[in-house]
Amino acid sequence: MRVISGSAKGHPLNVPKGSAVRPTTGRVKEGIFSSIQQIIHSSIVVDLFAGSGGLGIECLSRNAEHTYFVEWSVDHVRCIQSNLEKTKLYDNATIIQRDVNSAILWLYKNKVKANLIFMDPPYEKELITSTLELLARYDILTNDGIIVAEHKKSEIPTKEMGEMILFKQKKYGDIIVSYYRKGE
Repeated sequence: MRVISGSAKGHPLNVPKGSAVRPTTGRVKEGIFSSIQQIIHSSIVVDLFAGSGGLGIECLSRNAEHTYFVEWSVDHVRCIQSNLEKTKLYDNATIIQRDVNSAILWLYKNKVKANLIFMDPPYEKELITSTLELLARYDILTNDGIIVAEHKKSEIPTKEMGEMILFKQKKYGDIIVSYYRKGE
């Protein structure tokens, strides 16, 4: 896995050992970033279920202002730290070592407003809807922000959650990327 564009382009990224992390494939990552490239510059990013930190690091490489990496696993946090050091993007990053539920509450209490939120939870847990419910309850998304949720084709996400509406989906084999924003 490598950074595909920006200041850290071409840097290889470490991935935690074991089956607990399933990095976003290059094809899916390219599709996501081609869809959201216009909002990355100077944005605040939240990378939920960060794993290796690949999505958030890609944003930092493309001049995001700051990325919050949310990951509960000590091994995964070490991997994110290593990847940030390798890419020299550590200064604009905050790693929140908590479960996603308490991290969203922490972000809310600390008045973080994200332009871009990534959700790439473990597929077998079907966490898309419950995480969207938390994001709807604790409004950490800017009015023009986007949530990007990667999930298995078999997991059918809700079309609406609070103010958030599903406005786009893209299929990549057995993977679907769903895009949410606030309704008008």
